[in-house]
Amino acid sequence: MTERRDVTRTKHLIEHAYYELLFKKGDEKITVQNILDEANISRGTFYAHYKDIPDLTEQVEKGIILSIKDYLSHSTLNDILENPKEQVRMILSGIIAHKDELRILLTNVDNPRSIQKMKNLFMMAIDADSDYTTSKTNSNESEAFDASQRLIIKGCMAGVIFDACYYWIMSDDAADVELLTDTISDFLSGGLQKVVTKNHLL
Repeated sequence: MTERRDVTRTKHLIEHAYYELLFKKGDEKITVQNILDEANISRGTFYAHYKDIPDLTEQVEKGIILSIKDYLSHSTLNDILENPKEQVRMILSGIIAHKDELRILLTNVDNPRSIQKMKNLFMMAIDADSDYTTSKTNSNESEAFDASQRLIIKGCMAGVIFDACYYWIMSDDAADVELLTDTISDFLSGGLQKVVTKNHLL
């Protein structure tokens, strides 16, 4: 147990140093030596936990994604359709908990790859719903159509939620969380027309 705590503490120290360096250096290449200096650790300690900087980056991203996934795991497609505001609020609580780290990562680390990972996360979370079904006949053709239709719906929902959160995370002049929650849930429940009408945008 003590050994596991020591490993967790050391990895947290290294990953914190990585975030600090991303914040300080921006797009400059981070080296293992940079990590050693920032975290005040030995080279052997670093390589006991990570193969190299890309491996460290991968594990940092994976850690955040898994943390956020805990917040998403209860938001199924059916739940979002029936009560979008409450589900959006739950999803956003996970995003808010990691907003600073996400902003640093999405600003400095292989942006398209990180963005795609996050979109896949939202898709996987919505995909966890096994209760939502569309009417089917016994034909394979009908089942395939329903599966495709379901995938399109999930993709649209994931895109709306993720893209709104992405621009909120990256914006220096972001809306408050309640407005973000209302706007996303209104869009999911009533489409663009509801958002525009409610906010008198036209």
